[in-house]
Amino acid sequence: MSVAITPWYIWVAIPGGDPILATILGFLFSAFGTCICYAMTAATFPRSASPYVTQTRVLHPAVGWPSDVLMWVGQISFIGLLASMILFWAVAPGLYAMGISSGNQLFVNAAWTLIDPIWTMVFGTLIIVLLAIVVIPGTRALLRFNLIVQILMFVGVLAMIAILATASPDRFAALTVKYLNQDYNTILTTARESYPSMMVPISFGAYALLASIGLSAGAVNTYWNAWAAGEVKRAGAVRMQVLSMVIPSTIATVISVVTFALAYNVAGREFLVGLTQLMTYNAAFFEAPFFTALAGVTFVPMMLADNMYVQLLLLICFSAAALAYIPFFMLLGTRGMFAWAFDRLLPAKFAEINERWRSPVFATLFILAFGWACLLIFTYFSAYTLFFFAATWDIGLISITILCVAAMLLPLRKRLWDLSPAKKYMIGSVPVIVIAGIIGTFYNAVSVWIYSTAPAMGFGLASLELIIVVSVAPFVLYWIIRAVRRRQGIDLDYIFRELPPE
Repeated sequence: MSVAITPWYIWVAIPGGDPILATILGFLFSAFGTCICYAMTAATFPRSASPYVTQTRVLHPAVGWPSDVLMWVGQISFIGLLASMILFWAVAPGLYAMGISSGNQLFVNAAWTLIDPIWTMVFGTLIIVLLAIVVIPGTRALLRFNLIVQILMFVGVLAMIAILATASPDRFAALTVKYLNQDYNTILTTARESYPSMMVPISFGAYALLASIGLSAGAVNTYWNAWAAGEVKRAGAVRMQVLSMVIPSTIATVISVVTFALAYNVAGREFLVGLTQLMTYNAAFFEAPFFTALAGVTFVPMMLADNMYVQLLLLICFSAAALAYIPFFMLLGTRGMFAWAFDRLLPAKFAEINERWRSPVFATLFILAFGWACLLIFTYFSAYTLFFFAATWDIGLISITILCVAAMLLPLRKRLWDLSPAKKYMIGSVPVIVIAGIIGTFYNAVSVWIYSTAPAMGFGLASLELIIVVSVAPFVLYWIIRAVRRRQGIDLDYIFRELPPE
């Protein structure tokens, strides 16, 4: 996923931006900032929904709950986005490529049919329902499913690298007419004439570097296991938490950098920038079923393969990459709602565990409905897709920034700090978590700024309104719920002074 999303964001939005530099620098900021913050706070509060527990206990529940709601909305809305994205970045381009390589018009027609809104809804709904069925039996069943899709994902990554490594610029240029319905030079010339401000060399200026780093946040912020702190072995061990976050970030970074470097060698950076611009703003130019420039990154190796069976393999593997995310977003969402309900911020129904499945079935079905509603919006109101991309990334990054602030301030909460295994890690007299908190806060705050100010990201008044509503609503609700619970004889202040059981 990061290999596809990172260059699209950077090449479409940042003049002079470069995914290779952005991914490397983003990794350094994440590894020494965000990941350490998540790892040390997860080890301090080794419970499900650890980021929520951290923010509500270190900062204040009126701050921590809205922050966690922001992350929840960002994650769950991505369920709908990814369900449709499987079509647009894997299935439709894959079928189209298979049709071109084999000469079978049925595949080409199927690709065009699937990007019709009706079929997008049918396909996306089927995906969401089937993956909810995977999630309901619990974490063990999900891990078995995820092992399969992750193996497929890495098979696809290795196949993509092998294809790019064995291709030549001449072969790439020869295949552009066959697959893109335009020759290499025409594509390049059209992009230069249409988007001159973007067709510039790599810039080492402050804005280009900072903006590119900000837009690479999703590629290297590997902190997702923090939600599961209470469900993994040795959750309270700082070293285990750090390694389980930094190692995947390192792998994602190496894969991304190698892929970008090989793609530069085969297609040329300028061509890839132009391809991204054209697929974003003038996809009809290619007379092919490309709905988003994300398809460009996945379609290049499919095009170079020029073999129906290899293209089918890539279609399956690229689909698996998205399938690996959706069920985990569902599971993440249930853990957050369970913690909110446990703290009496939601009705107890959201913390209810089904006796048969021993999992939060009601919460999972609630998330399924929310994710399906997002799929509906993305499908029939596609003009909002870019706005949601910007808004949901912004929402998540705001929450991460607040988590990093909480990590930075943890040593000031003496009672909590005395219980934290993070207190053993010092540089001189300064706790490592404070340094990581400063780095993480800076990196993610810059990311929020970039997503909110880069014109091509689509952030506007609607995005701002969404963020305000999603953050202000739980802030106001907290004080209302606090008053209601007090009348019921439940003191929320006391609840948030204590740590929930592991």
